[in-house]
Amino acid sequence: MTLLQTVQLERPLALLGRVMLPSLMAFWWSAVVIPRLVSLAFPQWLPSGAIPWHLNPDLEGSAANAVSATALATAALLTLGTAAASYRRGDGRFAVGGWTIVAITSAYLAWEEISEFHVTFGVKVIASVFGIQNPYLWPIAASPLVALFVLAAAGFVYKGLHVREARALLVIGVASWLLALGNEMLKPFVFHAVATEAAELEALLEETLEFGGALLVGSSAVAVLRGGPFLGVRRVAASALAALVIVGVCGGLFTALVYRPPVIDARANSNVGVYATWIYAGHSIAQEFRLPAPVDRLHLHSAVRGSNGRAGTAIWRVIDGTGAGTGDILREGRIGIPARDDLSLAAVSIDIAPPLSGAEGRRLALQLVNDGAPEGRLSFRAMKDDRYTDGRLWSSGAPTQPDQDLEFLAYGPPAPTWGKLRALWRLVTSGWRWPVLLADTALALTFIAFVPMLLVTTELSLWKRARRSMR
Repeated sequence: MTLLQTVQLERPLALLGRVMLPSLMAFWWSAVVIPRLVSLAFPQWLPSGAIPWHLNPDLEGSAANAVSATALATAALLTLGTAAASYRRGDGRFAVGGWTIVAITSAYLAWEEISEFHVTFGVKVIASVFGIQNPYLWPIAASPLVALFVLAAAGFVYKGLHVREARALLVIGVASWLLALGNEMLKPFVFHAVATEAAELEALLEETLEFGGALLVGSSAVAVLRGGPFLGVRRVAASALAALVIVGVCGGLFTALVYRPPVIDARANSNVGVYATWIYAGHSIAQEFRLPAPVDRLHLHSAVRGSNGRAGTAIWRVIDGTGAGTGDILREGRIGIPARDDLSLAAVSIDIAPPLSGAEGRRLALQLVNDGAPEGRLSFRAMKDDRYTDGRLWSSGAPTQPDQDLEFLAYGPPAPTWGKLRALWRLVTSGWRWPVLLADTALALTFIAFVPMLLVTTELSLWKRARRSMR
């Protein structure tokens, strides 16, 4: 008999999985998922900058990145041990080969989580084949290997995996990995093209899907190592249904009560034609726009230049009429502008209370006056080629070139009104990106809610069984 046929691996590996997987899950969802979701939904409560950098899973070298790699390495160890146990029990070559392939894949994902090899290698392949230098197109280079893995996993599930609970968990875990890869591919075309917040959400979804997939794959190995059902197909189905309901209810409440729909999107789709315009102390710029729906927040990018690191302020006004500044002032206030020594610009928001409203198509102008230090100048992100056709850009009361506009976003109020419902409908029907974003986010969040729910209910069930057996 060989060494693998004599060594008993099931009990210690199953115990390792029962300890490690819930522990990693508890850290991830409490320290990574919940804080970042709260920050995205309520930035006034928890700004993204207040979250420690080492809890950002998208940053190489962070603690969260290391925990993600640990989860994948744990899945690799459990699946490799399951392959050895399957060999000892004589489960057949499909079982041994299938678990070995999953173990190798998990180990590779753990290694590249901390090395980012897939990005550098994929960029080189895409550059050599297509002549394109783009860090977001690496999944194209990996697609043949991904297709082979999916075919091998399908054959393994069909021929070599006979424990129903393990089959369900492995299929869902691999699907979670594939969904994470899909998010990576959608990143430049959907998430980055919609809003900064969407790009931050994509990073959280992608990393958590990969992490949750590792937990599910590891749990499928534990189900086999225990030699019998410990989850129950009903519990898997009930957890999936509960996750779907929770995401639907929370998403509906967030959309109805918290979310601010963008009613004007005057942004550039690329950096072509984008430039920085600036105003000195006492001077102003004004961007005309037409009001399609109530507006209570304006978002733009600005910075103070040449002030030796001192921040500045700007007076903002919403004027009824053109950018000449001769109309009635409807709203006004002051905003702080951070200083920047490099070429970057900071995101700045203007909150308007009460919200701007009126007849659809009403012509207004946002005026910005440099109220900072005399030696400093305010820089704003602008664009050429007339990408916003509903208004012109003015400088100190004089119109600029007709193809120039300030880059900005206008948001509607969060209150559930018919105006908000119409704005949401216009948003969803404005192009293909928003429906894809909503569908992908809903599916990813359902996966993310499903994983802790399933593992927690399973541990509670096992704990209750252990108590009953001790009586």
